[in-house]
Amino acid sequence: MNRVKRLVLLLSSVIFLLGCTTPSPRWRSLTLADFPATVRAIITPSGGVINDREQLTYGQWEVSFGSEPPTAKFTCDPGVVCRITIDKLRCTDSPSSKLDCGMHLDLDDITCDLMVPERKQTIRIRCPSDLALDPGK
Repeated sequence: MNRVKRLVLLLSSVIFLLGCTTPSPRWRSLTLADFPATVRAIITPSGGVINDREQLTYGQWEVSFGSEPPTAKFTCDPGVVCRITIDKLRCTDSPSSKLDCGMHLDLDDITCDLMVPERKQTIRIRCPSDLALDPGK
């Protein structure tokens, strides 16, 4: 293989690898000192936002803020993954069905779930890329 072809192949490989890497979500750098907190926004990697004016759909559920601002807490139990739990979200799957729900963001394995306790549903979702928090609330 001539030198130019090798260079093109090398550059193509580097561009491919850079394009395939996903940056770690910013919320993974949060610690116990950042909590409890009021959630101002949940931001997805695609730019979607859940806040007091906007909602997102996960499967059958439209997820929005409830009547009170959501709260986030940090837990790290012995032998269990550390996680951020967001409470006081509202999940709607029909005009008459508005249920309390929340999210679990697991710090160790970067998995996230939408939790709808009243329906006993746990739905694996794509993790948010960021959280906008007001600490100490």
